[in-house]
Amino acid sequence: MKNTKRTLYAAVVTGLLAFTGMQAQEKTAAFGFKGGLNFSNMYTDTVDDNNILTGFNAGLYAKLPITNSIAIQPEINYTTKGAELVTNNSTSKFNVNYIEVPVLLVANLTENLNVHVGPYAAYMVSGKRTFE
Repeated sequence: MKNTKRTLYAAVVTGLLAFTGMQAQEKTAAFGFKGGLNFSNMYTDTVDDNNILTGFNAGLYAKLPITNSIAIQPEINYTTKGAELVTNNSTSKFNVNYIEVPVLLVANLTENLNVHVGPYAAYMVSGKRTFE
């Protein structure tokens, strides 16, 4: 975007589903599929509304253990984001599709709770704007 300082793109990823085999405290690699819903919106100086656009994300991951409680998890995900802006009796919808490649550090706090942190790179596959 041309004016990135004035535009904040907010995307909240919820409803994450992960399909993989459960493993005990073994140091073996795990591979799986993940998917979920995105609820996103766009905020500018002239438009501040609550019209959230719903999208999805899906991808593949590999969990590569370093120790019993630490792992590296590279992923490749396809995600849809966007916004619906209402101004002056008109509606604009922005739909943007990305391929994202995060490389996460996974810390297992308990057997069923872990924290994921790390950077990601994204490539915009397509973008579309419609007016109503």
